[in-house]
Amino acid sequence: MDKHTRKRSEPPKAAWRVTNWREYNAAFIKRGSLTLWIDEATNEILAHEPTMNDVHDGPVLPRLPERIDDPIDQTSADKACDSFSCHRAIHDRGTRPVIPPRKGACIHPPPNVKAPPPTRGPIVKRIHQIGRKQWKKESNYHRRSLAKTAMFRFKTITGPKMRSRKFETQKTEAAIGVAILNRFTAVGMPETVRID
Repeated sequence: MDKHTRKRSEPPKAAWRVTNWREYNAAFIKRGSLTLWIDEATNEILAHEPTMNDVHDGPVLPRLPERIDDPIDQTSADKACDSFSCHRAIHDRGTRPVIPPRKGACIHPPPNVKAPPPTRGPIVKRIHQIGRKQWKKESNYHRRSLAKTAMFRFKTITGPKMRSRKFETQKTEAAIGVAILNRFTAVGMPETVRID
């Protein structure tokens, strides 16, 4: 049989073409990110907020504590959240911020900052006294790795990226993912022990 001849029962192959490639590509690039607030004792996600890719965690953090009813002892975050608004939101919530300041941070805030939170200056001062590495040990900063582990679990279960193209449906997708992960966490977490 000639390679150009088809069997009678075989329908011709359909040809497909993407007609909105530019919009599709833009939507793919603009897929958002997700900020999580984790309870380190239970590994439960207490609050979450999806944002667009061009928004970092710093502006998002002040909005998250108001969604949590339970008392919060410590809030650990990375340098992206080292801002007066983040420190103020954490302090107003009655919790202790553990956020390493950016390199070159001053103990006293600039004169144009009105009513600076009283938490950032002592952190900077303590780091100047004992060093950044020792401060991280003293303040239990490394407990923040539990949030990174939770994000890894979230991405493992739901996928590494948001699948939805529209931001509103990304919010729904994130809420479903958080509910699934919290249900899995409630069922049980592995217990790890150090082997010597």
